[in-house]
Amino acid sequence: MRNSYSPRTKLIKLRTDKGFTQEQMARLLKIKRATYANYETGYRNPSLEIVIELKKILGVTEDKFFLPDKDTKSTTTNLKEAT
Repeated sequence: MRNSYSPRTKLIKLRTDKGFTQEQMARLLKIKRATYANYETGYRNPSLEIVIELKKILGVTEDKFFLPDKDTKSTTTNLKEAT
C-alpha cells in the first residue's frame, strides 16, 4: 500500500480548508501568486520565513503542517504491512 501524503497536497488541503485562494495566500505572504503556486506544485520549496508565515496564516502547528493526518497511515506502518 502506498502512502499518499505529500507536503504539497497538505498545503493545498490546509489552504482550501481555510477558504483561501492562491492569490489571497500570495498577497498575505507578500509574494507573487506564481511563486505560491510553485510551492503547491512542488516546483519550489518555501523558505523557513515563508513556512513560519504559512503556519500563522493557516493556524497550524509544525506537526499539523509537516506530518500526515492521523487517519493517514505512516510510511513505517506501510513498510511493516509489506513484510
